[in-house]
Amino acid sequence: MSNAASSRLTGAAFVTLLLTAFMMGANHVAARTAFNHGLDVLTAVTVRSVVTAGVVGLILWQQKVAFQVLPQQRKYLVAVGLLIAVQSVCLYSAVARLPVALALLAFNTYPLTTALWARLLYGHRPERAVLVAMPVILFGLALALDVAGGPPGGGGAPPRNPTVKVPGYTAYS
Repeated sequence: MSNAASSRLTGAAFVTLLLTAFMMGANHVAARTAFNHGLDVLTAVTVRSVVTAGVVGLILWQQKVAFQVLPQQRKYLVAVGLLIAVQSVCLYSAVARLPVALALLAFNTYPLTTALWARLLYGHRPERAVLVAMPVILFGLALALDVAGGPPGGGGAPPRNPTVKVPGYTAYS
């Protein structure tokens, strides 16, 4: 099999990715609806976490995957759990404060943070395309979030504060 043929995305893989993206988007729209009806962020994160753990546990049980945690993995398991909790609270806090599309747009800047950490920790130089795309992405995000506060003269809405997103996408990276 040629290299090009082996790297193609199969129909099943495409449908799986599409379904995953749909479910993630629907999850955040449902969270926004719940927030509009008075649900608080911690309750939403807790319900999402319990349901996710249940579904993953059911899949593992159905596949008969043995669950064992090695002693050296235990301390990292707690750290990973805390990072996921921070990321979830920050993401849902943003969804509660911003329109869903803007919250997800801000959250999906995590590849920029990943490129930054890869450079700082491993000395990996980002590709030229990434370096060109980074300022464009950040400029577009700044426009979408209206971080400048609208047009001069005070005619715009108050600026949206995206600071809750920084810990969220950093924890995700």
